[in-house]
Amino acid sequence: MKAAWCVWPRQVVHRVVRRMRPNPSLHAHRYGRLRRPPRSGELKRQAAMNSLGPWTTEDFDSLAWHDVHVHGLRLTSFNESHGSADLVLDIDYIMKWESSGNGFQFTLCPAELVFHGVFGLKVELDYATPTAGMCPFSIHAIEREPLAFPGGSKSFRWHIPINWPHGSLRFEAAGFRLTLVGTPVVHSRQSLSPEQRTRAA
Repeated sequence: MKAAWCVWPRQVVHRVVRRMRPNPSLHAHRYGRLRRPPRSGELKRQAAMNSLGPWTTEDFDSLAWHDVHVHGLRLTSFNESHGSADLVLDIDYIMKWESSGNGFQFTLCPAELVFHGVFGLKVELDYATPTAGMCPFSIHAIEREPLAFPGGSKSFRWHIPINWPHGSLRFEAAGFRLTLVGTPVVHSRQSLSPEQRTRAA
């Protein structure tokens, strides 16, 4: 059996995205804004993207994550006394969507998304069931729920649903930092090839 293509036809992608998109107004405390073409009323997000970061947990409501592609993940900065580590996601961050003919042009930049003090990490990533070829996986959104502990410390429970292939990341972490590590590139697709990421770095 041949492996399924990782890149879906654009018409199919947009239909699927619309069906899968949650209503941020119903979960305003949980969802970062979903990535879509700019609309009036998104001035806060647009203002954030006019800078080159870095961005942190305080910027969560200004950042969008939909269809961001992940090229790799790793654990660093292990803290044995707390049983925690930093989770680093190597991503192509989508800074801007712009209409172009019948499609869109995307401003992308290689970036590192680092969650600090991660605990209780659960990773689900299934390429086998859809017989998908190996490729960067794309996330649907980033959700968070606040946590408060008896001693007064605070954290978040994070959920990152993956929209291709099927999967999710779940963990607890106090916060994150998003840092651009390359030069923004305007592209017709939502992820960069290894060659483009090398040239952008």
